[in-house]
Amino acid sequence: MNKLVTLDHQITIFLNQFGSEQMDGFWLWITEASSWYWMYGACILLFFILDRAWGFVALAATLITFGLSDWISVHAFKDVFERLRPCHQEGVMEYIRLVPEGCGGSFGFVSSHAANTFGLAVFFSRYFKPYVSWAPYFFGVYCVLNAASRVYLGVHYFGDVLGGAILGTFIGSMMWYAYRFTARYRPL
Repeated sequence: MNKLVTLDHQITIFLNQFGSEQMDGFWLWITEASSWYWMYGACILLFFILDRAWGFVALAATLITFGLSDWISVHAFKDVFERLRPCHQEGVMEYIRLVPEGCGGSFGFVSSHAANTFGLAVFFSRYFKPYVSWAPYFFGVYCVLNAASRVYLGVHYFGDVLGGAILGTFIGSMMWYAYRFTARYRPL
């Protein structure tokens, strides 16, 4: 296990060192949730345009996906494992570029940013693919960039982001299957 933790530290430091002041603003914008409100709003609007009254079910599934991924990432992982973020970890924080002014909470495993974005991206990708064939690629780029921003900024280890991505993908997939099961019973 120590070798795995050391490897995670090395990967994080390596990836974080690709940063430059010229790119910091871009990555700060990518990581900020408010930068993506337009996308969430467009998806919600499209739920109602594409599915009319059943848009409420898709909206509920989206909110549950976000709520579950956020709650589970904090209460079932961060509060249990209590793994310090790289910007709080002695022996690592000296080697990373911490871009924002603050580091966030003490614990980072799993990344809630990654869990939330992957959960939503999986649900949105599955929902919109029948209407827009490139939807999975768009949402895939969105969640990968958002997750990568956490390592770039120095606030998460690569393993934190990977764990969050796996958790979010699982939750997004489960909510998609729950939505599809429910949608079988919609009136014509």
